Amino acid sequence: MGKEKLRELFGNIGDTVPELKSMFGDTYLDSPDKTRDGVWPELNAIGACKINYLIDNAAKEAVETDCRFNQTTVLVFLNGYITGQDLVSINDWWAVIKHMDKCVSNKCKVLYEIACEDKYLTPEQIFETYGEIIEKFKIED
Repeated sequence: MGKEKLRELFGNIGDTVPELKSMFGDTYLDSPDKTRDGVWPELNAIGACKINYLIDNAAKEAVETDCRFNQTTVLVFLNGYITGQDLVSINDWWAVIKHMDKCVSNKCKVLYEIACEDKYLTPEQIFETYGEIIEKFKIED
């Protein structure tokens, strides 16, 4: 197999963007990296990437889950965030995102909204603010 065919299949050696790998998991690793295609040189120099297709693919390829799986996954994520452990795979988290796009359960919504606070609150603040809710949460369909 020629060098260009290998490059087409696997990308350039060393071109994996660790942040994208951690954000998109299998979706990023299973497809050619097109995240830099068409990015202006000025933006490419600061690491800008096009990720629309990755978002679409990750959501599409994620497994369909029910409320029990979703709530369990989010509780495990919250426990891991509070204790400083990475307990949920990125592929499972994409399943949560896919589930939340369609879910009307208030229980799923409450947990998901708490989990999304990880962008703004430290683990200690999450526990301080939501610890009682997390500890007493009952998983339901």
